[in-house]
Amino acid sequence: MTNKNVVKLSSKNLQKPKVILSQFESLPVKVMKQAGIRCFHDYLKETEKQTSEYEQLKELEIQYGSVEPYLWLGKYFLIIAQKDNQ
Repeated sequence: MTNKNVVKLSSKNLQKPKVILSQFESLPVKVMKQAGIRCFHDYLKETEKQTSEYEQLKELEIQYGSVEPYLWLGKYFLIIAQKDNQ
């Protein structure tokens, strides 16, 4: 039995963050923020702790998600870019 209403965040056309960032170099944009998302949560296998220690995990995500080498460990990747006005 399958659930047709299941929504998954996984793209059917996955891109590598470093490739996308390198493509931005040729465009008139400035990367304002980049971060790996869900670096720690997915590695915590005890589902009870995923819930009970959620706030701690969220703080770790915020603290380390945009810092090397953790930046590249995320399941998802956030890039915020702004058009350069020059």
